[in-house]
Amino acid sequence: MTRVKIANWDAFYKYGTFSRIERIRPMLCERKFYFAPPSQLNDPSDCRNLVKDHSAEEIEEFLIETNRQFYGDARGDEYIRRGIQQFGAIALLDEMSKQFNKIMDSRYGVFSLAKRSNNMALWAKYADDHKGYCLEFSDLSEFSFVYEVIYADKRPLSLNLAVDPAEADFLYTKTPEWSSEEEARILSKPPGFQVLPKSALKTIILGEHCDPKNEKTVLGWIEECHTDIDVKKAKFNGARQKLEFLTITSSRPPSSSAEV
Repeated sequence: MTRVKIANWDAFYKYGTFSRIERIRPMLCERKFYFAPPSQLNDPSDCRNLVKDHSAEEIEEFLIETNRQFYGDARGDEYIRRGIQQFGAIALLDEMSKQFNKIMDSRYGVFSLAKRSNNMALWAKYADDHKGYCLEFSDLSEFSFVYEVIYADKRPLSLNLAVDPAEADFLYTKTPEWSSEEEARILSKPPGFQVLPKSALKTIILGEHCDPKNEKTVLGWIEECHTDIDVKKAKFNGARQKLEFLTITSSRPPSSSAEV
């Protein structure tokens, strides 16, 4: 039974850097975002079969069952058993997975999102030590389902190219060492640039150490494109030991001068 869970969060966040600032304009003005193939994700094992997670017996059982699902019966069992006898279950799955991963790279794109805008580790890792930005999305249900990432020591196997993303545990499972990222993700077919609904992107939060030139550029694009995106600036409150967000421009009536 699948463990994939829809992320019913109030908001979703995407951290980034200004290293290639020209890529940000299409996000702000056209709501165009890049869905990366699995090979471009930070974790090289993401969306991949990992044979080290399973015993030879488990892999053999998986290969036979996968083959039965493909043929609809047991007619290919002997072919798989001969392959296992000749190469070994682990080596056979490894080779089949290489071909599977190549196809997956051309078939699926991943758009990773975080649960919080005040995750200090993500500001440091993905937002260039607070010199970058964080995008806030609120309504993504118009576009697609967003699923929470599962953090587990053992990841499920898959060689099913017709997999339903809502039932594909291996596309949403990462090791516990990544759990601090509190990730959810959207999958697209194929990978590449996708346009989100205009209402999806609500705010761009500039890092506390954002270069004033980058801030000016962002504000200029928002004005030029007549977009209703709020702009905020992150600032660490040492006395309260928390990150606060000060509104620079707002397309909605202000609720307070600082939010957490």
